[in-house]
Amino acid sequence: MSTNDIGRTRALSLKYGNDCRAQYCDLKRLPNHKFCQTHKYKLVFRGHEEQSIIPSRAISFCRKAVRVLAIENRGKEAWVSLMEAYQDRWNGVLKHVQRQLDLYYLGGNAQVRGTRKGHEMTMAIMRDVGFDQTLEIWAAFQYLQADSPNTFRNDTAFRHQVIKYLRAKAHHHASSTIDRRTGNCKSYSSPLYMVERDTAYSLILDIFGAIGLRLHQQIESRAERLRANRNQIDQALRHIT
Repeated sequence: MSTNDIGRTRALSLKYGNDCRAQYCDLKRLPNHKFCQTHKYKLVFRGHEEQSIIPSRAISFCRKAVRVLAIENRGKEAWVSLMEAYQDRWNGVLKHVQRQLDLYYLGGNAQVRGTRKGHEMTMAIMRDVGFDQTLEIWAAFQYLQADSPNTFRNDTAFRHQVIKYLRAKAHHHASSTIDRRTGNCKSYSSPLYMVERDTAYSLILDIFGAIGLRLHQQIESRAERLRANRNQIDQALRHIT
């Protein structure tokens, strides 16, 4: 162990003590981390040390809800204008990301490793997932957050989950998980680190913003109207003799 490693281990011991910092965990923390192995794994793979796995059926439901509303609004002028504006932003971000990658790979410009990986991830999402599906997934996760706030432990966990889901759809994996002999991914999932995650999230947020929250409001408003109409019909039926 180097002198720097020894100093870091002592600093962490003074700051965090010897036990895992996760709530209700009695295990010893790792020497170089504030959590035990289990909670460190959850932090890196889920975005929060106490974040549960998001049920696939919950994401599927929200994607379907967003898809139905998009189909219903497709012919409306306001919706068409909104999609055109998003498409312009999409093209702008795509050019920006490509330019940053060209500066690194062709121009030899130094970049922060996590930022570069975030740009590579964003490029994979934009290229392989595409505009329509990325918009649907992005809005669906925002819909899920608005509809079930307790699904995500905090905003960081939300950012982690949506980017991880998009990365999986793009089949973009960390280089450390790729088998150099076969070129295939050696594991089903791979860690997602803070800088690359936040870089990709910021870029996609610049494109779509909070569209999922607005769609959630529309869906809830429509549901309220349907419930109100049903109550009116029930009341009218009761007065028929």
